[in-house]
Amino acid sequence: MGLYFKFAAEARKQLADRFPTYAEFQTLKPTERTFEHQPLRLLQPNSNGVVDVTPLNSSLDPAYLKDPRNPRWVAKPTVAYLWARTVRCKGCRASLPLLKTRWLAKKDSNRVVLTMEPNTDRTGVVFGIETNVSQVGGNAAQRREYDRRLGAGTMNRSGAQCPCCPAIMTTEDIRFEAQAGRLGTVMTAVIIDGPTGKAYRLPTSEEREAADISRDELEAPYAKIPYGLPSEPISLQRPSPNTRGASGLPRYGIDNWALTFTDRQKLTIANFLIATASRENAPQASGACLFDEAITAYIAACISRLVDRGSMITTWDKGYQKLRSTFARFVLPMTWDYAECNPINESTGGFSQSIEWVGEVIDHALKAASQSEPVQCINGSAIAESFSQYDVIITDPPYYDAIPYSDIRTSFMFGCVAPCRKLGLLTRKPSANHLVLSGRKSSMTVSLLISQAGFQQMVRSQKRFMRMAWLAYSRNAQAVSLMMAVS
Repeated sequence: MGLYFKFAAEARKQLADRFPTYAEFQTLKPTERTFEHQPLRLLQPNSNGVVDVTPLNSSLDPAYLKDPRNPRWVAKPTVAYLWARTVRCKGCRASLPLLKTRWLAKKDSNRVVLTMEPNTDRTGVVFGIETNVSQVGGNAAQRREYDRRLGAGTMNRSGAQCPCCPAIMTTEDIRFEAQAGRLGTVMTAVIIDGPTGKAYRLPTSEEREAADISRDELEAPYAKIPYGLPSEPISLQRPSPNTRGASGLPRYGIDNWALTFTDRQKLTIANFLIATASRENAPQASGACLFDEAITAYIAACISRLVDRGSMITTWDKGYQKLRSTFARFVLPMTWDYAECNPINESTGGFSQSIEWVGEVIDHALKAASQSEPVQCINGSAIAESFSQYDVIITDPPYYDAIPYSDIRTSFMFGCVAPCRKLGLLTRKPSANHLVLSGRKSSMTVSLLISQAGFQQMVRSQKRFMRMAWLAYSRNAQAVSLMMAVS
């Protein structure tokens, strides 16, 4: 984690006010003692963007604080914000939240549901949080049916039911409003991290205001980034008859890549790109070039993971209680209720977790490399010259044109890879210890440099974000070659 605090501290300082942290007056362990509950306290970040709850407890005796059953102020950093898109009801003109489900957590030990009822003037709804939801039913089928009815959202296959009147907004109605740019958003709940795990509460007015980014504030950091704000169009055409790719998004007015991110998410990406690129200009010790090159490549992978968990397509997994990434499926679907992670928190979707996961991959890759055969990367056309020496060629995956790799590459090309490359986070020339991974589709090429150990680990684990084909074994059962499949 030292690397995170070294080069991303500036990003945290810039973003701290945009991701506020609150403290709650509570005990550290469950107790039967009664105490007076107090309103949440907003913690102000210091000059480094770090919040500290100690000043709030400074008036309490140290002996008092040693007993976890005594209440005190406890910092509860935000894990994620839950949002829902909204549309005006065609019947009563109320603001209708488009929710697929109202379940927030659905584990035996933690069952939480979002409540919803019309407000007093019936122009919208008022949300609430119901915790410790009991299970009802004599068998599994009855319990499932009860849960389905209890947590049902406003949306189904035919459209959305308005909670303020009997009107139903059909799918065609919603699509028409979306293409006209009349969809809105509303923050429904906030997921926080406490002493006993994740908890859920309603958002505060400060948290709603923190998500409102002005145009000038957004354009300022992107003026320092090559290509600026991502504004490339998304095609309405299917990549092939067998798959949608990202073609479903323009049907709902999301016709360029910038619209797949909230303004706060775009601000987050910009600040982390600038912070990590500034590391390139830092003075380096003699002989540290190769080490620094490797670190830089892995930082780019961390940013890529941050982007994958920082879009308006990410959702909240109510079972595992974690973020579901943008590429949870081989398609970029229209999401109606999405989750926005807190990138400066050490939790799901945060940048520190991205570093942790990339570090684990490096650790496993080094172990795998110590026991694997040496490999070399060759041009795919070279197989024609020596085809007879191979018994079998294994390709992965056999999806033909069912997966739009070009759309996947485009998303990261415009949102992450291209700025990273321009900022020097991705090297252009391969060294003796690196392999070039490349793919060409729709007149666009994406190339990344990773270590041979990392490449071998990707092959072993068959990572879905970069599909490849390889020559398996020769007649003498020796691993002889490895090649890229050009899709």
